[in-house]
Parts: sequence; structure tokens; C-alpha cells
Amino acid sequence: MRLTRPVKPDELLGTWSVDAQYGPGAMDDQLLHFRADGLGCLEHANLAGASAVTFRWRLEADRLTTSTLGTYRTPDGAFEPFDVDPGGTPFDLVQAAISIATEDTLAGVRMRILRLPTGSEHGLLDSLGYVREAPPPDIDDLMDLHR
Repeated sequence: MRLTRPVKPDELLGTWSVDAQYGPGAMDDQLLHFRADGLGCLEHANLAGASAVTFRWRLEADRLTTSTLGTYRTPDGAFEPFDVDPGGTPFDLVQAAISIATEDTLAGVRMRILRLPTGSEHGLLDSLGYVREAPPPDIDDLMDLHR
């Protein structure tokens, strides 16, 4: 029995955060950014700096496919600027089943939650909360490199 309705591509647009579900105070976060032009970015930020993977994405019948375009990292302890990281880990999903539903969170608020397959080889946790409509400017700039 299906408990969630089908996901439409425009529902993915914007920024999704692991930390948003738990409230402020985390020392690191994983964020997924999706734009309407089919570009996206997986960002991991912590006190040591940030890394990012840009990708093309498409959604068909609740199945997300991503294809890596580039991998980037910031200098140690900095959050920008991003430099090319030839040894970065790609983010390539092949028809990964996803769902989006409004749920109660440990932060004490209801929010839209994006659920991905558990045990992703990319180290990405299996759920992220919706935080905003558009990626921040530095991430937009990275995605613009691949237009």
C-alpha cells in the first residue's frame, strides 16, 4: 500500500537540509539543491570547510536519477571559494525511489521531508527537510558553470 502521493519534479525545487529537521546547533549539514533547469548540487559543510558535487537531475515516476558534472571543495576551514576537486566523490543515483511528505520533526515543526533510499553509498542521510526556494549564491554560481 502506497502511503505517499507521486512526487512532481517541481516539488523537488529548492534547498533541502538534513539539519533542518533537528533544529539549530549542528556542526555540519548536508544539503541538496535542485533548480528548474535540471541542475543540482549536493553540499556538505562543517567546521573544516565545504565540499560540493554538481549534477544534472531528472525525476520519472518517483525515481530520481542524477549524473555528476563536477566535484569541488573549499580551502580548509573556509566556506568559499570553491575550487575543483578532481578526487571528489561523485553523486550518481540511478532511478532512486524517493518520496516527499509533510511530517513532524524533532525540531518541533512540521515540514516537507524528502526521503531517499536508506544506505546511500554517497554518505547522504535518508531524509532532508525543505528550507528555501533557491540555493545560496555561491552554490548557484557552481551550478552555472554547467549551463
